[in-house]
Amino acid sequence: MDSRLATFASLAVTAVALLPATSVVRRATIWRELAGRPAVAVVLGLAGLASLAVGWRLRAELTAALPAIAALLAVGSALAWWRARDTFGRSRGLPPGSLGLGASLDAIEHQSFYADAAARHGPIFKMAQFHRPVACVVDLKTGLDALEAHRAALRQPTLPFGRLSPGNYIEFMNDERHARYRDILRTALSGRVVAMARPGIEEAIRAQLAACVSASADGPLDPRPCLERAAFASLVRTMFGIPPLDQRVAELRQLFDQLGTTRTFVERRPEDRVQVFTRLVGLVRELGRDLLTTPPASPASSVLSEALRANPAHLDDDTLLGNLVLIVHVTRSNVRGLLMWVLKELLDHPEVLQAMR
Repeated sequence: MDSRLATFASLAVTAVALLPATSVVRRATIWRELAGRPAVAVVLGLAGLASLAVGWRLRAELTAALPAIAALLAVGSALAWWRARDTFGRSRGLPPGSLGLGASLDAIEHQSFYADAAARHGPIFKMAQFHRPVACVVDLKTGLDALEAHRAALRQPTLPFGRLSPGNYIEFMNDERHARYRDILRTALSGRVVAMARPGIEEAIRAQLAACVSASADGPLDPRPCLERAAFASLVRTMFGIPPLDQRVAELRQLFDQLGTTRTFVERRPEDRVQVFTRLVGLVRELGRDLLTTPPASPASSVLSEALRANPAHLDDDTLLGNLVLIVHVTRSNVRGLLMWVLKELLDHPEVLQAMR
């Protein structure tokens, strides 16, 4: 009877300790992530089945060890709860906010998470992006002051795709290298370059909006593909000087698509994309060589031409040319998102749209 009572008590403790984990597993975000990563879902499913098979095979041993297992789970659950408290780390100077996995999922699921957290905790609070603690500052001035005060202690976290460029991606550079390429790109991406690219940008957006309107005659249409094409053509015009209706835009788009979506590009091994990335850098170098051989009528028609006008030796800088490629690929989803936001705002305020017409 005592043995049965101990087993029942151990099972009860185990069930209580696993309750938070089961609530997390039920979250829609987890299932969306698994749906987007079928290979991971298969591996986890096979691991779960293997664990059940081993557990059934060793059920006698597990029953004997159940009190110890329950105790470990209870301790682990208590520690997770302690760390997830809003006041965790206050004695060490950490801001309020939860580092729990539930809060991390809330940040993905709820668009108002950060605004709600700021209203609850103030402009400085903490949370976790899964396993990585993050300090959030919602007040712009306070955030800039904090960055300036701790400039010497700051380092930019990197993502694997930066390894495609010999000197890394501009966002992931530090110290002197970042200062050097920042100055090159800031000078090349001047207001003059953007002003000269504006007619091409307008042409790209008009063409894609016309395509959207034509396709929508058959029913409701998702505007994102049209806006993504407009964003890509606009970036290619601004960065490389290629007109939106030039046949080379389609070729470049195919190559950039082979790099993968923004999400898969960030998450997958960059070594799998070296060949297509090298091809893109080669095409940019060919464009630059043509610019040096036959300069355009306008010396600042693109970021590439402006960089070469400042220093023709930039044509041999693989880090710079690689960054021009990466900027187009990484930012095209951001530009598409901006266009999507503008479209939404116009549709939400029809009086403005009517005034524009």
